[in-house]
Amino acid sequence: MKLFYKKIIAVLVILAITISLGYSIYHVFMKYQIYQNFENKLQKRELFNTANNLLKSLEKERLRSILYITVPNQHNLDKLNQERRKVNLQIKKTKQLQLTKEINELLEVRKKIDTLSLNYQPLIYDIFHRNISNKIILTIENFKLSKNTQSELQLIRLRENINMEESFIAFILGKKMAMKNNDLLFWEKILDLRQLATFNSLKDKTLLSNIKDIYNINNFSKLLEETRVGLFISTKDGKYPISFTQWFTKSSKQKNKINHIQKLLADLHTNYLRNEFLAHEGQMYRFIVISLLIFILLFLTLLLLRIFQKMNQEQVILKNTVKEIEVDLDENKKREIKEILTHNSSV
Repeated sequence: MKLFYKKIIAVLVILAITISLGYSIYHVFMKYQIYQNFENKLQKRELFNTANNLLKSLEKERLRSILYITVPNQHNLDKLNQERRKVNLQIKKTKQLQLTKEINELLEVRKKIDTLSLNYQPLIYDIFHRNISNKIILTIENFKLSKNTQSELQLIRLRENINMEESFIAFILGKKMAMKNNDLLFWEKILDLRQLATFNSLKDKTLLSNIKDIYNINNFSKLLEETRVGLFISTKDGKYPISFTQWFTKSSKQKNKINHIQKLLADLHTNYLRNEFLAHEGQMYRFIVISLLIFILLFLTLLLLRIFQKMNQEQVILKNTVKEIEVDLDENKKREIKEILTHNSSV
């Protein structure tokens, strides 16, 4: 009966340890899935940031390309080649985006720019915007990282649009030419595409307050409003009241505000993902360590039970051997042997 209770206790101990091990392994698996999810999101977030840097470089190359075809001198060519090298470096960092078609498109347009065999309108809109930049934006939009990235995408599109108008103005002011209907329609087309960022998806009141300090929709729009009206009035005679440098200075203020806010949002999201990733990584490793310790405990428990089982078997063999010997012994010897066996069994 005593042996029976010992076996029940042993089974219950093993069962409890096994359940604990299963529970711990289950948590390792669950934490690994969450950890892997945040790892993928963090990688996409970093790729999103890299793609944004590529878009900024492409915007600068587009502007430099326009300045070169407007005034094709060595100075403008050197500046253009400088921007091209920066774009090439950014492209190397975005291999995961698989931008083969966009890169080939870029290489082809560079050849046409070098030979001055391209009109400014398809260069600004059809090639750089529709075939290259917009496709990259659509690619990173498909990441669907969070609701806040919608605000970032709005800012990226706004900056892209400002750069298109900037490139258009660079050509017109560089050539000092009166605008024809075709030019005015192209200008209008760019402005029709412009959509100001709204930040409706943001819930953080402190962040929204900081953004409003940087970006006020009315003030933002007014930065170039008067200048734009002044240019429009002068479109018929081509006697424009400002230089492109003056326009660029004002549009750069707009782009700086956009980049500042976009960096705030990007840093906030990146830090959140990194902190969550590290937190779940730590929890996962803790459960791995706990699982290993429970496994070791289970192994040692089974080993001890095996040792005790072997000792019990040896004791049974000993008892049987003694009983066989007892047949030929007198009562005193039998009593002494019985006392020894009783003492051993109690131990």
